[in-house]
Amino acid sequence: MASYARLTRVVIDMLELLIGGQTYSTDKGKARILMATFFPMPLALEEGEETTDNCNYHNLSLAWPFLRKHEVKQAIFRSNLDKALGPDEISFRV
Repeated sequence: MASYARLTRVVIDMLELLIGGQTYSTDKGKARILMATFFPMPLALEEGEETTDNCNYHNLSLAWPFLRKHEVKQAIFRSNLDKALGPDEISFRV
């Protein structure tokens, strides 16, 4: 049998996840805290407030970083000219 086809037993030491002073070492614990971090519960509705989509995120105001003109220009000109077209079908080769 070829060496690449032989079954091997590999033991991987998984790192612990430390969040807010609490350590998570099991897969289930890590999955639970990661799900809560990446997919938080929607905001609760205020009394008397109604919504049709059960989501209150549209009322949040996010702080956007200040962008300087030269930063935008650098980002555009660093882009690959052969990149695929976006939804607007405009390429970087204008």
